[in-house]
Formats: sequence, C-alpha cells, structure tokens
Amino acid sequence: MVVIQKNAHINQVAVMQRKPKREYALAILKDIAHQVSLLMRENKFKVGQLVEFYPKNKQLLGMNVNGGAKIMLRLRQPFDEDQFLAREQILGTMLHELTHNLHGPHNAIFYKKLDELMARQWVIEQRGLFDGFIGRGRKLGVQPKAKIPPQRLGGNVLNGGSRLVPGRKSAKEMASEAAEKRAKDAQWCGRSKVDEEPAVQELAFIEIDSECEEVEQRVSSEQVTHNADAGQQNTTQCWSSTAEGPHPDGDNSDAAQEPEVIDLT
Repeated sequence: MVVIQKNAHINQVAVMQRKPKREYALAILKDIAHQVSLLMRENKFKVGQLVEFYPKNKQLLGMNVNGGAKIMLRLRQPFDEDQFLAREQILGTMLHELTHNLHGPHNAIFYKKLDELMARQWVIEQRGLFDGFIGRGRKLGVQPKAKIPPQRLGGNVLNGGSRLVPGRKSAKEMASEAAEKRAKDAQWCGRSKVDEEPAVQELAFIEIDSECEEVEQRVSSEQVTHNADAGQQNTTQCWSSTAEGPHPDGDNSDAAQEPEVIDLT
C-alpha cells in the first residue's frame, strides 16, 4: 500500500508485542495520540515514533529522544504488566514529553510551557476538539475489533494528582498541583543510555496516514538509530515518578522479541 499523505503529527506508533493485552495497549496509545492531536497542531509539535516501553527502572514514566524523534511512554503498572496506568497519568506523561520537544532542562521556562499545555489540553478535552485521527490495525486473519470505549482506558488522575477530565478540576487547580510537585522533580530527567529503550525486535511499527489507513513498517536498527543530521548525538529526556530519577547505568529493556505481523489494510 502506498501512503500519499502521512499523519501530520505522529508518523508511527508501536506497542511491545510479547506483552499481554497488546490490542488494548495499542488502543491506549492511539487514544493518547488522538487526544493531543489539536494541541500538537497548535504548537507545531512533531513526533517521529510514539512507542510503548516497559523499563526495569520502575520509576521511569517516559522518555523523549532527540527532541521528539521518539517518545516512549510507560503504559503498564511497574509491578504488574497485566494492569495499565490511569489514562490521565499516561496523558500527563505525554504532555511532559512533548514539552521536551521545546525545552530540555527542567527549568522555569519548561514548567511554564508545561502549565500552558496542561491548561490548554483541559480546554480542548472539555470542548471535545481533535485534529486528525489515529486508525486501528488488525492482525492477519483477524477481524477488526470494536473500538475500546475511552472510559476503559484507565482512571483520571494525572501525575502529581492533577486531572484533565472536564468538570473535575480547573486549569488553575492543575497548575497549583503541578507547582507542588515541582519540588520533587529536580531529577526527573537526564541523559540515559540507549539500552533503556525497547529493542527494535520487540516492536511492530504502524505508519498512519491522514485517511485513517495504516501501513506496517518494519524498521531496522539502522533506521531507528540514524539521526537526521550526520554526527548528531542522541539526547534523551527521561521522566521519573519520583525525585530519584532514572538510573543511567541500569538495564531497563526487556529481551529482544520478534515483531507481530499486523494487517494494516
């Protein structure tokens, strides 16, 4: 299948193929991508790959590689991979990592922008606004399943206790709670090694176009590690759930796994 026009904001999504409830994980990832689509358009955010990861560092929630070339999100509970994090917690991580597209260090400028994104996302969800659509994929020989209702994608608590659900908490309350959490976040992110990322063999990438069609994309190690500019150093921003931050020397990736074939017609 030839893709004429790709999704304007996120080129590819992928979930870990040997984890349980893969279809559900993929639905979560697509829902998050859909929820932030208008916010991404307004801020001209671009993400090459939006990927599930399950780092052994149980405090690590998300990573941003090279200013949005790849964003990785933890979808599952660190002590039980059958259980998923609350939808709003994952969404909060996504907003945090998108902020790293613009600002690397956790300084006043970073948090000011993050507060703006959180407040705007609250308004967007209250009004039910979106831009674009993330379609559904299916395995070969399997009929497409019904779309998972959004309310099944988890709870509504954002990292630090904030909420993005309309009518629950205001943008001012969200900003206040975010400010309280900042004192614990001095070491949320930092430089990390590539072994914190899931192995390429663990993932089956899905390429999405603006007509809601999906194309399976087998990505080699060379494609994943290649930088647009020759000699560019990989820089990774990490988001941890506590002030302890990531463990740079830890092995946070699962063993290599074969990708699952997906029919994307």
